[in-house]
Amino acid sequence: MDSPLAVFIPIIEVMLPCIWLFLQMKDRKGRLLFGSILGFSAVVSLISPIGNLFGGLPFYNPFLADNLTLFITLAALLLFAVREALQKRNQIFIALLSGLGITVCLIAVLYVGSRCGKGYYAAQITNVINIHPVTIDIYSLLYWCALILFLLSTILALYQIIRQISGMRTQLALQTEYARQLDSRLLAQKDFYEARVSHENALRSLRHDMAGHLNTLAVLLEDGKTTEAKKYLDGLSKYHKEQAAEIFCKNPYMNAVLQNYAAKCRKQQITLDCHIGIGDEELPATELCLILNNALENAVEGSLTMPEGERLIKVQATVRQDQFLLRVSNRFDKSLKAADGLPVSTKEGDGHGYGLSNIRQAAGRRGGQMEYRVLDGYFVLDVTLGMP
Repeated sequence: MDSPLAVFIPIIEVMLPCIWLFLQMKDRKGRLLFGSILGFSAVVSLISPIGNLFGGLPFYNPFLADNLTLFITLAALLLFAVREALQKRNQIFIALLSGLGITVCLIAVLYVGSRCGKGYYAAQITNVINIHPVTIDIYSLLYWCALILFLLSTILALYQIIRQISGMRTQLALQTEYARQLDSRLLAQKDFYEARVSHENALRSLRHDMAGHLNTLAVLLEDGKTTEAKKYLDGLSKYHKEQAAEIFCKNPYMNAVLQNYAAKCRKQQITLDCHIGIGDEELPATELCLILNNALENAVEGSLTMPEGERLIKVQATVRQDQFLLRVSNRFDKSLKAADGLPVSTKEGDGHGYGLSNIRQAAGRRGGQMEYRVLDGYFVLDVTLGMP
């Protein structure tokens, strides 16, 4: 380039990557020392080019002022790069030194090949890699050193940007997964408290009506209508049995979830068959509610693919050898789509299709596991949990 501004190219090629690498240093003391060398070199190196733009400076040696200071900067960068790589395990400088080593090896191979070979390309490589002591060109050497440093720093900067973007995407995915799990837990708690509130309201209503029932019975007996009184008592007894049947187990959390889905199953004409062998054992409430809610939600969804009269959900639970065992099975129409090893929800829109994934993660947190299979027209889900 014939432009006077071309003299700034080597300085820019050295300073820009040096400044970027200076910002990547983790050693505060090293940054202070290298920053001082870098600032001094930048000021001295700019004196000659700026002076040449105005006719030159008398008694000024550009070799010492320009090239020597830049070489000192490159040497200092190499020294601090080794320090950062060894002491701070700085991945940027480890990659930089690896790149420099590979570049030096490639240059050596090209040089040896050009010396041993003949022809046009060997001659061109020899002219470019001219390191003979007699014909050495300091400016060209500085130019190539700066160019190699600039290219390596550019590659490292792009790698760092891509890595940061990938890390942000991974972090976003983790945050999304955490939010989804939190939503599932909140939904499980919501269903539990709604079931408890519904049960408490039913008990209040029964207590409120008890006085009326007693008055009715008293009037019927006073009037000698024993047959009507007996029928009335039979009706109350049947109602009491229906309410007592809603007590599936002694565990309040599991019982609340089952009560909630028992009501849903009645509305959807689904038979819910429960065999719960749980006593006073202490169970992990959060994971238990999350797993049971998701399992029953999927079971209800699968049962709705069957015609009325053939809809059936079975729930079995017990504790054996310090492990909680749960099996939820339901009839379905045998059409099952899978992705990533898990069945896919048939519901449309966002927020669906995470049930089995949430169950697997919740079981894993308690040292358990989840398995599913299709058996005789049933979708069978087995979950194990470690006891607290």
